[in-house]
Amino acid sequence: MLVPLGILASSSANEVLVDYLVIAGGAGGASRAGGGGGAGGYLTASNLALQPGTNYTVTVGAGGAGGSAPSANIGSAGSNSIFSTITATGGGGGGSYSNGIAGGSGGGAASSSDTGRSGGTGVSGQGFAGGNTAVSPGFARGAGGGGSGSVGASVGSTNTVSYTHLRAHETEAD
Repeated sequence: MLVPLGILASSSANEVLVDYLVIAGGAGGASRAGGGGGAGGYLTASNLALQPGTNYTVTVGAGGAGGSAPSANIGSAGSNSIFSTITATGGGGGGSYSNGIAGGSGGGAASSSDTGRSGGTGVSGQGFAGGNTAVSPGFARGAGGGGSGSVGASVGSTNTVSYTHLRAHETEAD
């Protein structure tokens, strides 16, 4: 996504200063207890000098597809967005029983019961890492993808409740 914020001032007859906001495509989440996709990279600044009469590249990055079910598949990365010389990096795909994928913001990890995994890293200045998963027997889980403002939510044994456990309490309440 490209959002022109407007022309600020003309510092000379040969250039125009602008504010910009460039956001890349977000990634897809994974299938089968998969991690969430990371947000697209986010870049904004002021006073970018542009030359009147010059053509500038503008590319709007698409979002990535989610992992296809019923198999365990990672999410697809988002595409980069470009304005002039500014490139925001597409989000990293969510992991499916694997680490999250690096991107503008990293994809969330996903794990089976016996293996902890790490979220994908984010690009410095554009986004944050995806969440991690911890080892917890009997559970499979996916962590949240990273965003432009914070790390994705991690999951572990202290905040995980099994479906069987929930059903047992539901039956007792009836």
